[in-house]
Amino acid sequence: MEYARASLARKIIGDRLDAGLSQKELAKRAGISVENLCRIETGKHTPNVATVTKIDRALKQATARPRKKS
Repeated sequence: MEYARASLARKIIGDRLDAGLSQKELAKRAGISVENLCRIETGKHTPNVATVTKIDRALKQATARPRKKS
């Protein structure tokens, strides 16, 4: 279970950074709390399937849109 949790955490962090999102932005898009996302990304919490699905959809939407230039 530890390995799976750590692997999921690395995947979410990598995808979030690739999408150019902060934890706050991803949490808002996924409809979860920043605290929950932080616990998932640090491997302190194993999310349920519904939460993983929300995060996945938010990341896919973020990468499907062109990024705004600052």
